[in-house]
Amino acid sequence: MADSVIGTFKVNAWNRVAGVTTIQGDFDSVYEPGKDGGGEFVHIRRPDGQIVKFKTPSLADWRLTVQDGRIAIRWIKIVDGGKELHLTTTDIPAGGLAGATVTGTNPAPPPPTGDTMDASEIRAIVKGEIKPVLDSLDSTWDDLKNRIVALGSADSGVSPEEIAQIAQAAADRVLLGEPQADHYGLPVPAQMGTRFQETIGYMLFNPAFLEAFLLRAGEVVQGMKDRGVIPGGTK
Repeated sequence: MADSVIGTFKVNAWNRVAGVTTIQGDFDSVYEPGKDGGGEFVHIRRPDGQIVKFKTPSLADWRLTVQDGRIAIRWIKIVDGGKELHLTTTDIPAGGLAGATVTGTNPAPPPPTGDTMDASEIRAIVKGEIKPVLDSLDSTWDDLKNRIVALGSADSGVSPEEIAQIAQAAADRVLLGEPQADHYGLPVPAQMGTRFQETIGYMLFNPAFLEAFLLRAGEVVQGMKDRGVIPGGTK
């Protein structure tokens, strides 16, 4: 048996802990009631040991959850005539719930403010950059099919090897075509020389896309650990 102090809440908190486990680790919280007209707060300890607090006036009860990849506080507020259920979404990154394959049972988040981006905005960015490449691939494939049909007739005199060369040339037109004229705004070291390569480069250099990709990768790894596909490791 081992026991160790992993955090200290230096406030006069209730003798109760509310927490949640995500792919980022364990988050724990305590509630600090108001005193002499002062504020009321939920203090959250992050896996890295940092403690942050969030104002929750007239709180009666609370728990931690995950909302759109960030830690959120669900709490009951005492109001005249009853209680209100509040959802306070924090700025603490959490990824997804540990072991979860689908998250989305929470209500829709409020409109984003400042520089924050929600999942729909990230999807729109990715779709906007990838769709031209997909359209080009579709066009090339239709062109290729038409050429094969035209050249593959019995009296065409075109060999299978020549048809294969035509197919390769059509694929090269997309995958090895000329660079995008503006290089998607990529810095010089990331200008890779073909439209396909630069599309991938743009995705990797786009902070919103890369964050969404890494969060999803973390969820997949955690799911593999939970199923025993790979060793669980340590948090």
